[in-house]
Amino acid sequence: MAFTTEDYRLLLQQLLDSGYQFVDYQTVVAGERHVIMRHDVDMSLEFARRLAQVEAELGVRAIYFVLISGSLYNPLSSESRSHLDAIAALGHQIGLHFDASIYAGDRDSLDRAVRKELSALGTLVEQPSPIISFHRPAKVLLGDGNRFGNCEHTYMPKFFKDIGYCSDSRGQWFYQHPLEHESVKAGTALQLLTHPVWWCGYRAEAPVSLLDRLTFDRMDVFRTELARNCEIYRKEMLNHLSGG
Repeated sequence: MAFTTEDYRLLLQQLLDSGYQFVDYQTVVAGERHVIMRHDVDMSLEFARRLAQVEAELGVRAIYFVLISGSLYNPLSSESRSHLDAIAALGHQIGLHFDASIYAGDRDSLDRAVRKELSALGTLVEQPSPIISFHRPAKVLLGDGNRFGNCEHTYMPKFFKDIGYCSDSRGQWFYQHPLEHESVKAGTALQLLTHPVWWCGYRAEAPVSLLDRLTFDRMDVFRTELARNCEIYRKEMLNHLSGG
């Protein structure tokens, strides 16, 4: 199976054809044909929006976890707000993708940080998901049964161990391919994690090639913003384009 947008559509359709329902963390039942469709948006809200549209066309509802503290996109920018509004309008939930590594590791510090980031997310979306997702979680957080900032998280045992789990981390399947997963074979619940960046090519493409293409696209955005905000750079660009 390749990682393209059409392959993603096919995967969803195959799960639907197998009798699976797409549910959220609050309504999942371990013994039922339930899928929690989770997206950790590490790199691009634009790519997330593309998958959200595919899901909406199939009647699938998902949860998109957004980084407030990341460096690869700014959720407060007008472009990002447009993508978030579109994702929410398609019926999907939006939650906090929380990077615990940038804060002190004690529980009180993490609780405060989660509350602050959730408050920031609440200025962007009307009803953020009450569940948080850790970004590149430390092993100690995997299977941790405690709340953070009074929020449940995606690696609590009831979501990570009591039901099936698989992920497309690094552009390949971990914990088995979803359709070959033991939980799907048994007709029981599954938490399925994807990262939209891997699924937005129009042909089969290696993960590094996808990231290179994202880098080039971002460079164009960066140059455009520099030209918009800096007159000497804008003049230099115009001079270069005119062959001067």
